[in-house]
Amino acid sequence: MRYEDEKNLKAAGKKMFFKNIIRKLTLGEELSDEESIQALTFAVLFLDTYVENKSNIGYADIAYFLILKYSLLHDDYQPLYDFSVNFGFYPITEYILKHSLVEKTIDDLIVESNLNEFKNFRGYTETLGQHNVSRHFLSSESKERSYIAPTSFGKSSLIVEYIKKLNNEGRIGIIVPKKSLLMQVYRQVKEADLGYKVIIHDEMYREGEDTFIAVVTQERALRLINRKGVNFDTLIIDEAHNLFDLNRGVLLSRLIEKNRALNPSQIVIYLSPLVQESKNLRTLSAPAIEDFRIKFNLKEPELHEYTNDKSVYKYSRFIDEFFLVGRAAGELEYIKSAAGNKNLVFENTPRKIEASARRLCGSLQKINPTKAITDIKNILAKEVHPKYYVLDYLDYGLIYLHGKLPDLIKEYLESKFNELAEIKYLVANSVLLEGMNLPIDTLFISGSARLNDKDITNLVGRVNRLDQVFLSDGANLNKLLPNIHIVNGVGDANNKRGHNTMFQHLRSRLFEDEIKNPTLSSYDLEADLKRKNKDTRDRHKEKILNIQESERFIYSKVETENEEIRQYFIENNLHDYYYSLDDAISKFVSIKEQTNVEEKLALEAKPMMDKIATFFIQDGQNISDRAFKRLRHKSTQNYYENYYLLSVKQSLNANVVAQVKYFEKKIAERKTLGSTVYIGESFGDTTYTNDENNSAQPVYVELADKNDTQLVNLAIVKLKIEEDFAGFTINKFIQALFDFSLINEDDYNLYIYGTKDKDKIELTKLGLNLSLISKLERDGQLQNLSLDEYNNLTANIEFEEYLNTLDEFQRFEIRRFVN
Repeated sequence: MRYEDEKNLKAAGKKMFFKNIIRKLTLGEELSDEESIQALTFAVLFLDTYVENKSNIGYADIAYFLILKYSLLHDDYQPLYDFSVNFGFYPITEYILKHSLVEKTIDDLIVESNLNEFKNFRGYTETLGQHNVSRHFLSSESKERSYIAPTSFGKSSLIVEYIKKLNNEGRIGIIVPKKSLLMQVYRQVKEADLGYKVIIHDEMYREGEDTFIAVVTQERALRLINRKGVNFDTLIIDEAHNLFDLNRGVLLSRLIEKNRALNPSQIVIYLSPLVQESKNLRTLSAPAIEDFRIKFNLKEPELHEYTNDKSVYKYSRFIDEFFLVGRAAGELEYIKSAAGNKNLVFENTPRKIEASARRLCGSLQKINPTKAITDIKNILAKEVHPKYYVLDYLDYGLIYLHGKLPDLIKEYLESKFNELAEIKYLVANSVLLEGMNLPIDTLFISGSARLNDKDITNLVGRVNRLDQVFLSDGANLNKLLPNIHIVNGVGDANNKRGHNTMFQHLRSRLFEDEIKNPTLSSYDLEADLKRKNKDTRDRHKEKILNIQESERFIYSKVETENEEIRQYFIENNLHDYYYSLDDAISKFVSIKEQTNVEEKLALEAKPMMDKIATFFIQDGQNISDRAFKRLRHKSTQNYYENYYLLSVKQSLNANVVAQVKYFEKKIAERKTLGSTVYIGESFGDTTYTNDENNSAQPVYVELADKNDTQLVNLAIVKLKIEEDFAGFTINKFIQALFDFSLINEDDYNLYIYGTKDKDKIELTKLGLNLSLISKLERDGQLQNLSLDEYNNLTANIEFEEYLNTLDEFQRFEIRRFVN
């Protein structure tokens, strides 16, 4: 909605008759005959205004709202049918005809027969705008093109159709913003049966492969380019608005620019629901981007607010008014009373997620036990731990998800939320903001959540996805009005004199593209600095100039060893760990060129973590990353040596048990060694004052005051934190040691893959973890695995029979990668 549209509609909302119609429709109250006529008349006038000037999109939106709400409230679908036919909202047209909600005429039968031409390959009927834009997109010859459409408007289906047109040729990179999305997109691509090898990690690539689909993060895509010599024919950038961000955006820009340097004919496709101007996505050397855009959304959210004085309101985004509808006994009672069949309770942080899940379960009644829930509890007790919080929460039909849970457990729980009606509540955070497809019909947002206009728009779009509205067993036009609730607790900032401002973010359709990435052609340093307070502007300017210089340096021709090392550090993001890159390189070179024979031999004999500390950390004074800096301590080095040489080979349950024993040992020895462990900001509750940084941030956890159940659940979180720290940080430096010939291949393989066995390494490159490979080896099943014609992992009949002897979780783990 344009600013002028907002202003005019808000002014119209002050006229009592119009305001009363909006109020009654917003609150779900039936209109009188006179009001009905007036509401539909207003809708026609607004549509005429839009037709006269197509930039007046806000008028089309409110016309649709008036007609949709009227038809659903009054069980009179003729206005909605007429609108859907004339405006091209064909999924609604098809639903109304299929369910005989209007009396059919000859014309309607003709309309019905013509709807088949608007079905996509999944059998979903597209809107006229969606159909036309998709067809033009697929026939375009542009090297750079964007597809900007509301969440759930078929971006994944469009990409499948695009890849099918390539006829099993080319190297395709589907770039997802977060590791948590890899498996979801991977499954979608595999299920589409596109005739390509599909990989999700750079290590899954085999030298010489010229046809594949890589579903990878920007980091993994860059490693394919830098380490494997791969270039992509097509880059598909999912959630492309991330290009505007500073950190993630710079890596995305680098990927696009580096791939263009290797393959000038590359095609780049940008997908997003949240880009205002596609030209703002251009990297420095990019050609113009052809814009393909879906203007209209079929869904119109019902917006509710529970304030901390226990009042309940509904909000009209069209006239910017809150209408009081009643009171509730408390925030938990409100959630229970307003809950749908599948509810997402959105919290900011992992700690708040777990606390909210605990509080909500404390107010819910236990559900009737079912075999499905009992089976899940038994599996989680065996595979994770009997004291894992989720086991108890399942008795109340609730699970929680956040980024500090092991990936496999998170994916398994997501699948159960999808499948089982018994699991009614999901408490989660921004892990769901981008791309996650879950059957959510009601959203509760914590009033303390820090969501900007694009965040809340993206999150609201996750509720009642269009395939759930029109294709699911529970298809229902009322799902076009997804229920969104802001729930303010006692500690939230708003009070009874005001409302939370999050809903105001939904008023406008026009979101400013806030360009923070200095490697985009549209970046404006002065505009960026104006967004900073005066105290940080100089420091931010210096940071931006350093980033721009570093990105230029990557493409420069190097002449000295120091320049070559500098380029390596920047390319592999090692420079992010230092205050001074020059100082880090100088010390690295001096140690690397050590000539004293005895000292050189002593260095070669050091364990891996000690080597990393020697070459890259030294005394730690130049290290800007707190977690990495810990590796200068011998006790920390020993901990990670054990992690690499033992933990990666064990099952999750064995690792949880071992981690709890480690915690208990720390508690027992607290008088001499202390009983705090590093856990990061997400769960930290104390500072480590012996650290020379004397950081005020609580990034350690005090173990001595935790009970057994708390220790188990901290262990689960700790294992995920260590997995990420090892994968995203330590492995970079192990790779660097290998690339600079400072460790041999056997040592590299042992720490990166967990084994020196070449056959097992090949299986890990195909996606299986070492613990699973060891189990399959013990069970005599490795010989039943092979590669299909596209080099994807597949299995024979004997393996299928073996799968039937396993529990559901083990089958789930194997099915992720084995066809």
